[in-house]
Amino acid sequence: MKSIIGFLAFWLLVSGCWSNKSAEQGRPAVQPSEQSQHKVYIDDVEVLQQKAGTHEVLIRVRGNLPNPAYRITDYRISIDKGQITIIPDVTYDKDAMVVQVLVPFEDTLTVKLQKPGEYKIYLEGRSKAVVKKLQLQE
Repeated sequence: MKSIIGFLAFWLLVSGCWSNKSAEQGRPAVQPSEQSQHKVYIDDVEVLQQKAGTHEVLIRVRGNLPNPAYRITDYRISIDKGQITIIPDVTYDKDAMVVQVLVPFEDTLTVKLQKPGEYKIYLEGRSKAVVKKLQLQE
């Protein structure tokens, strides 16, 4: 009886090692979604300067990406009723073998506003949402 159990255990071990499927093949690929901004940790949003006469504002965004396989490709900026919403577009290289370490980033964005007034800058990240106030003067 012990020899049958030993043989079955040995056979299961050997057949598992000979299998041509790895654990990686069974795992679904991580793909960014429309809510990919939640993969970005946002630390700070800062208004750098206002360009006189053009209604352009320079905004600095600082934060971290979850690991080196993530890249920010662009930022979607929408302005609606006094709120400037900034959404980072993130891509993920599913084939990259990377160490799980936060990767800091810092980007400067130019935002063109239609008219002077008070605006609220809103940027949502993985761990928190950052809100800053901006007063655009003529």
